[in-house]
Amino acid sequence: MSSDPQRQISPVVNVEVQPNRTPFLIRAFWFVLIGWWLSGIVIAIGFVLCALIVTLPVGLYLLHRVPQVQTLRDRSTEFIYKEVDGRVVVSTGRVRQVPFLIRAVWFLFIGFWLTSVWLSVAYALSLTIILLPFSIVMIDRVPAVLTLQRN
Repeated sequence: MSSDPQRQISPVVNVEVQPNRTPFLIRAFWFVLIGWWLSGIVIAIGFVLCALIVTLPVGLYLLHRVPQVQTLRDRSTEFIYKEVDGRVVVSTGRVRQVPFLIRAVWFLFIGFWLTSVWLSVAYALSLTIILLPFSIVMIDRVPAVLTLQRN
């Protein structure tokens, strides 16, 4: 026991924080009925919009949302745990990104072209049942390939 009367021992509380996720069954039905063909349309429109300078932000927005369109995958959230006055405080935020200038140069010289090949292969794999898991993993990585966005 502590000899300091001011210091009290607080009970330990276990807190489990889970992001709001769409159930697997709904995501599977979405993919089979809508996601596989809608993601192809979003990919095509995104690349056309990226080719035009004026609509580039909209094209990037669409291409970054391909994993969500195909499988209803939630965007990543970072959980930060801090101890404040003897208590654990959980806060949420976005994952820290690579500096904008590096991401812009990557997109211009490598990302746009590499993503076009990457998505062509991923979409072709999504049409087969056996290679479907590889396709989903590849499509989840599209933002990283396109602009080095961290998930």
